[in-house]
Amino acid sequence: VLMPDKVLHYFASATDMKSLGKIEMGKVIRIVAASKPKKHGVDIEFENRSYFFYCDSDKEQHQWIDALNKTKMEAQQLT
Repeated sequence: VLMPDKVLHYFASATDMKSLGKIEMGKVIRIVAASKPKKHGVDIEFENRSYFFYCDSDKEQHQWIDALNKTKMEAQQLT
C-alpha cells in the first residue's frame, strides 16, 4: 500500500491488517521492471538491498512502476 507520506507498506497477503514492513521511497535508488525468475516483476533497489514483487499482468507492472517512480521523485524533492 503506497501511503501519502511517501512510504510503501508491504503485507504477506492482501487480507492482512498488519504490515510486514515499510519502504521509504525517498531512499530508493531505482525501480526497474524484472522478468526473471517470473514475468511481471518489479525490483525496488536501494544502496544495500533490493525488494522484489510480482504483478498479475504487464499493465499492472507498468502502473506500479509509474506510481513508484512518481512517489520516489516526490519523496526525494521533500528531502
